[in-house]
Amino acid sequence: MSYTHSQDLSEEKTINVPEWDKQMVTVVNRTANALELIETLDVTFRSLLASHLRIFLSTHKSIRLLLSKKDEDIRFGSDAVSLAREQVEKVFLVTLIISDPEKWVENYFKSDFKTFYEHHLLQRAERQSLNRHKWFFNEYAPEAIERMTKAFNVSPLELQAIEFKFNNPGKPMPTHLKQALIQDFPTPGRVRNLLKNSPAERFLDRWHKEYKRLCGYSHVGMDKVQLDTMTDRRLPFSESRVNTFFEKQILEWFIISYVATASACAEVFPLLSLDIEVVAALTTFWERLRESTLIGKVFWDIRVQYLLPPTIGI
Repeated sequence: MSYTHSQDLSEEKTINVPEWDKQMVTVVNRTANALELIETLDVTFRSLLASHLRIFLSTHKSIRLLLSKKDEDIRFGSDAVSLAREQVEKVFLVTLIISDPEKWVENYFKSDFKTFYEHHLLQRAERQSLNRHKWFFNEYAPEAIERMTKAFNVSPLELQAIEFKFNNPGKPMPTHLKQALIQDFPTPGRVRNLLKNSPAERFLDRWHKEYKRLCGYSHVGMDKVQLDTMTDRRLPFSESRVNTFFEKQILEWFIISYVATASACAEVFPLLSLDIEVVAALTTFWERLRESTLIGKVFWDIRVQYLLPPTIGI
C-alpha cells in the first residue's frame, strides 16, 4: 500500500544542521545508554544493539565531513551518499535483531566469523609457504581461531562446513555438513522478506525503496558518476547547474541519515519501559523531522507513531 502526502511543507523550511546533529547525538546516547541498563535483556543483545546505534553517529560524522569538503572537491558528495546507504542498512539490522534476539544475535556473530575464517583460509593458502608467515599460520592463528570459535559458539561441524565449502568450490556439501553450514546474515532485501506479515512490513518495504536507490551510489551506477561527469570541463555544465544538482540531490540524501537514525532508535524504544529521558529526546527529534522533511513524515505515519507513546505529536 503506497503512501500519499496530504499536505506539503513550506518552501521556506530550513534545517539548522548543527542543532539537528546535537539532537541526534542526544537521541542516540540516551537510547543506547538506557538499553544497556536493562538487566532483564541478554547482555550480548543489548550491547550489540547499543553499539550499532552509536555507529549511526560516527557514520553521520563521516557524511558531514565529506559534504564539508564541497569547495575542495564537490565529487566527495557522491561518497557521502554511499555512507547514507549504510545508515539505512543499519535500520534493517536493528529491526531484524529485535524481532528474534536469540536467533539473530547468534547468526550475526557466526556469520561474521565465517567471513573472517574464509579470508583466513585464503591467506593461509596463499602465504603459508613464505617463511615470514609460517609462525603466524602454524602457531598463533590456530590458538586464536580456537578462542574465537568458543566465543562465538561455533561448533566443530560448522568449522568443517566452512572449510569444505572453501576447499571444494562448486561441489555439493556432504550430508552431515549441510545443516552445519552457517548462513550469511540477511541483507536488507532478505530482512524485508523475513519480516513480511509483521508490524514492521510496510516500514521495511518503504525503507527498501530508499535503499535500492542508494545502492546506485555504492554499486557505481549512473548516480555515482553524475557529479564526476558534470564537473568534466569538456562538457557544457555550468557551475551553477552543478551546485543546484548538489543541493537538490546530494543534500536530500543527507536527510536520510537523520531519519534512519531516528527510525532505529524508535524501533528500540519499546524495549525501554517508557524511559522519560528517551521519550523527551525522541519527541523533540521526531517533531523536527516531521515538520521539516517529507521523508520524516512518511516514516512517522507508517510506523514510528505506533512505537512511541500516543501523546507524542498530538
